[in-house]
Parts: sequence; structure tokens; C-alpha cells
Amino acid sequence: MARSNFHQLWDAADQTPGWANTPISHESSVSDASGNCSDASYSLITLNRTPVVNPGETVEIEVLLSGYGFPDENKLYISWSSPYVVNRDNPGTFELYVSYETISPEGDWRLTTGKESLRTHNLKAEAGVAYVLTRGYFLKTETQEGFPDYGLEGVIGEWHWDGEPPILLSINTAQDSPQGDYEIQFVFTYSCGQQYKQDYKVVQFNVRSGWERNQWKWIIAGVTVALLSLVVTAIGIVYQIKKRQDIDKANSYSQTQE
Repeated sequence: MARSNFHQLWDAADQTPGWANTPISHESSVSDASGNCSDASYSLITLNRTPVVNPGETVEIEVLLSGYGFPDENKLYISWSSPYVVNRDNPGTFELYVSYETISPEGDWRLTTGKESLRTHNLKAEAGVAYVLTRGYFLKTETQEGFPDYGLEGVIGEWHWDGEPPILLSINTAQDSPQGDYEIQFVFTYSCGQQYKQDYKVVQFNVRSGWERNQWKWIIAGVTVALLSLVVTAIGIVYQIKKRQDIDKANSYSQTQE
């Protein structure tokens, strides 16, 4: 199983949790959950790797899930404010780095995290993406720091694994994207029985204009033109002075001959 630095700390202390490298049954997974269904309360944590991009570049948003409890059902919906900013031939990907999959006919499951568990889904330019997160995101971890006697267990969805976030959204912008500010909306809906809860986050990014992308080129070109203009002006002045001196010399010579 791919493990984070926290797992490495457990290895050093000879305290690697049993669930980190052994199969668990569907029934026993409830005991590994962070609280009960009725306790479920979660917030999305979004980290924008690329707040400013040029047309044609990729916007990357990390998504983590922090909270407590074990919801019955869930879905994560992601959409963007304009279809014109997305590359229609290659819109991008939605990557999940937490997997909780069946490994036997008896219903045994295995939790994997990081690059070993990577699941990649292709986006569609004209629509968002809705995805049901596996129960692995809500399983507890022993990565609690500070004063664990007074704390809640951590959950898998709160941590990076193998240097990767639990969820990574990558949107490829179009080469002809209009410059300006855009938004990506994240809506997480989860339930316990007939009770439903939601968390909502908005991430903004900016597509640079032609001036912003090439301003240093324009500035350098402007400075170059200004310097050339000064040089031409200086040459003109020197030429005029030299010409005036030649005229004065010619007049002086004529007067001497007379």
C-alpha cells in the first residue's frame, strides 16, 4: 500500500495500523469509521496551485475533505463558470488518490492511498463532473497531532498521500480563452438517513490578457524604440552642428580671400 510520511513515522515506532496493510471486511469497516452517520459533518478544503494562467495552460485544484463521521451516501459535484475557457478537445482530468475496493467474493475490502490507488476520469468541456467518493475517504487515521486525548480522529480525506492530494482537478484552458476571472464551484452533498447536508466552495483563477502575457516584450520594445529615437536625434544634432561649422569655415575662408 502506498503510504504517506505519517505511515513512515508509525513504521519507525513499530506502530503501523493494522488496516494500513491488511484486508478489512465490509462490516468491520464501520468500526474504522470516524464516528457514526449521525455525527457526519464535513467541509471541503480547496487549494489552488495555479491562480493565474496563460491561455492553453492547465488549472490545477487540490481538494481535501476535513471533518468527522461516516455518511450513508455522498456525491461531489464540480462545475465551471464558462464553457469557453475549457479546451474542448482535451478538457482535463479528475484524479482520485484514495481507493476502497472489493478484493474477495466474501466482501473483503482493501484501502489504498496515493499513486497506487490513482483513478483518473476525463472531463467533458460542456459540463461539470459528479462523483461518489468511496468510503475510504471517511475512514479514520492515526495521524492526530497535538493532544490526541482531547482530539477527534483524523480521516483519510484530510491528508496528502505520496505527495498527492486525495482529489486533484486539472482543467486545460483553451488557446483562445477570453482573458479575465473565472470560477470553479465545488458542492459536496452527503446524507444520514433522511438528513442531507452540503458544503460549497468556489475557487477563482485568472486567464492573462495578451498585454499581461507579453508586457515585458512590449516594455523592452518600447525602451528599444526610445533609445533608437534618442540615438537618431543625437546623430541629427551632431550632423547639424557639423554642417553649421563647415558653413562657418567656408564663410570665414571667403572673407579672408577678399
